[in-house]
Amino acid sequence: MPDLVQAVASLASIAPWGAPGLDYFAGMGEKNVEDMQLSIEDPAAARAKCEQDRVKTLALTADDLRGYLRTLLSPPDLAVLTGDRADFQVAARRSGLAPGSEGWWADDRAFLSPWGFTCESIRTPVLLRHGRQDRFVPFGHGEWLADHIPGVEALLTDDDGHLTLTTNHLEATHEWLLSHL
Repeated sequence: MPDLVQAVASLASIAPWGAPGLDYFAGMGEKNVEDMQLSIEDPAAARAKCEQDRVKTLALTADDLRGYLRTLLSPPDLAVLTGDRADFQVAARRSGLAPGSEGWWADDRAFLSPWGFTCESIRTPVLLRHGRQDRFVPFGHGEWLADHIPGVEALLTDDDGHLTLTTNHLEATHEWLLSHL
């Protein structure tokens, strides 16, 4: 929609399910692999687990969050998930999940559904950021997207994880978006 969207910034985006040449799960933390595989193999069981995970997530404290996400947290992400950042993550999860798990479930299903367009058809300027230390969405996804989005400005960093992209690069990302208005 180039007539509606002037520019896009993508931080740690997942690539399309079934993308040719991509090992979708390589480098992904165990929690996400298990959840996605369950969603593929038994959507009804995955839906029930999503609601169970919602209940667990609503009860998490900032101290609990690191343990709950342990298979997804690389050293850089673990280092930033403290203090105010951990409090924010807990508050955001509570706020987002308080009404129910429908949005979370829709996201999970969208990851495995056709996008309705190909990355090669994108004509809008795209800034793509992805960190090699990301265990939520593996680095291979960022590399794949960088190879398939025409004209993408790909900033693939060795030292970032998933959470550090916003901690370390949000201001620069906003500046890039503003420069395209």
